[in-house]
Amino acid sequence: MRKWIRISLALAGVSLAACGSSTVSKAAASNVNSKSQKAAPTRVFPIPSGAISGTSPMPNGTLWVLAGNSSSKGIFQINLATGKVVASVSVSNAASAIAQSQTGDIGLGVATPSGGGAIEFYNGRSGGLISAVPLSGGVVALCAGSDGKTFYVLTQVGSAMSVSAVDDTSDKVISTVAAPGGAVSIAVTPSEKHVYVAQPSGIASELTTSSGQIDGQFPVGHSAHFIAMSNDGSTLYVLKGQDPIRNVAVVDLATESVRKVLPAAGSSVGVSLSPDDSQLYDIVGNASYGNIQVFKLS
Repeated sequence: MRKWIRISLALAGVSLAACGSSTVSKAAASNVNSKSQKAAPTRVFPIPSGAISGTSPMPNGTLWVLAGNSSSKGIFQINLATGKVVASVSVSNAASAIAQSQTGDIGLGVATPSGGGAIEFYNGRSGGLISAVPLSGGVVALCAGSDGKTFYVLTQVGSAMSVSAVDDTSDKVISTVAAPGGAVSIAVTPSEKHVYVAQPSGIASELTTSSGQIDGQFPVGHSAHFIAMSNDGSTLYVLKGQDPIRNVAVVDLATESVRKVLPAAGSSVGVSLSPDDSQLYDIVGNASYGNIQVFKLS
């Protein structure tokens, strides 16, 4: 049985002071790759500075963002209709990644300076900490499975990488398989039979979740930072490039080829898709500012 832990919740748009200003920079909002397909964001709204990672939008029209610095971090719930921060919760300064399941639970990855790691589970409505599951290494990235209870966690121990499946109802690690060295991001298919991991070299690998067998590898573009799977499982969105020029490769998984390239702002840290795959949310952040830029896909 889970032990509930009391944690303070700040409401009505209050952000953690150490996360700095959430003012949108005009330069940041317009800093997209001119060589990519011509497109402009349909909306841009501020989030706390120092954005590190974000969740996929939920059907209730919100998403959570992990932001901050080495001395103070928090998770912030964003109302996508108003663009306002509606809740915030202080979290470990070692927090490294965030994801949210379809049932609402939040998974927060932790990577300690000593090399240890864990995944912490939070209630997506109240922000309350539910439990924590220790892992063998620091969390590099994570994503939520479609079953509403399984989180897939990319961890690192020395130079070795692995992917663990963690059940947030039993707080147990179900399985662990090896992953390519240097991997930086992970996405899971709707069936949860395969996960994709991306390396900065621009290679994406498809792994079988039950055995870790590599079923395919293909190029997605150099300097990959983050990958997100479309909700229908047909497309992989790869955030790549170096500041100030970044973009998003749209990869057709049936052909394992880049179909087109979309613009992204400099200092982009992650992307996610709306529940109907019609909009791309580009999460942008550095020490000075943060924002979310919304691009129409269809």
